[in-house]
Amino acid sequence: MQTHDSDEEQEEEQPTKERNGMQVQTEINLLPPLLPLKFGNGLLLQYTVNHPGVDDKLYLLEIGLVTGMTSLALVLLTTMVNYLLKSANSVWQFKKEKVEHLAGLANQLNRLVGVVQALLLIVLFIYTVSLYPKVEFDDETSPFFVKKRIYMFSLVVSFIMFISALVAATLMLVLTTHHPLPPSSPHPVSPVLPHPAYSILPLGLANALLGLYIGIPGDDHTIVGPRVFLLDLCLFIGTVTVFMTVLESVIKVALSFALRDGHLDMKETSLLKYLHLARYFMALLQVVMFTTMFCHTLEIFIAGDRPDYTCPRNLLMISMVLSSIILMAGVTAILVGAYLKF
Repeated sequence: MQTHDSDEEQEEEQPTKERNGMQVQTEINLLPPLLPLKFGNGLLLQYTVNHPGVDDKLYLLEIGLVTGMTSLALVLLTTMVNYLLKSANSVWQFKKEKVEHLAGLANQLNRLVGVVQALLLIVLFIYTVSLYPKVEFDDETSPFFVKKRIYMFSLVVSFIMFISALVAATLMLVLTTHHPLPPSSPHPVSPVLPHPAYSILPLGLANALLGLYIGIPGDDHTIVGPRVFLLDLCLFIGTVTVFMTVLESVIKVALSFALRDGHLDMKETSLLKYLHLARYFMALLQVVMFTTMFCHTLEIFIAGDRPDYTCPRNLLMISMVLSSIILMAGVTAILVGAYLKF
């Protein structure tokens, strides 16, 4: 009886393993969007709160809108695949051949939209850089007029994504042309990668900071004084946070690609370590920018009612609260580390 029960359990486990293997394979093949949804939402929000053709005569809003829609399309595609190939498949037991065919189509569509997104980001970056010598921020009658915050957001986002695409393409090219050596022993010791660096700021709050930059007209000196640069700090902190998220996706894809032979050699490990160290550097950069934000909010409070330091209360309070919390957490971490060390 025990042997019969064991055989039945093995027969029941086999389809489950087969389905799970198919689900994992589909999840690995679906590449994440190069442009995170938070940046995509920012580009869509920028198009919503501004007036195309009036605030922007260079069509940056339209290019940003199409680029942001590609991130939404990739997220919706991933959601559809998760429902059809995972949740629904586990309940209704779809035909395996049709599920695999749908998974193949989803993978091809995922790669196609990803390539279109990368090309749009490269076009946006090259276009914004080429406009820099002749762009006009003040003269609304000029054919090259665009509001400064629209131009800066488009430039910074496209630059960050261009660097991400360049890093990802270079890394994949190196890993593709690299021929790993077979392990010297039957049980090789896997190299140890550094612990991943976490962002100081949650991604949701980074999105809120980007929303402040987009929504508050910082180029109007009656609303934000010329000596106040809190909005610029919001933009840079938000983009660095999202950049860390992008690098995390690049590391995951590169790691899965490097493990195609079942192990990591020293060269592959070194490349992944450099990416981890870059994330540590960006975490340190976040701390520096939050320290600058805290000091600048104190400067604005001390300045009082001076016109050069005019600042919306919501921007000032959010910047003060966020920066003070981050600094207190940093000081607490240093004190706890010193206590544990000594």
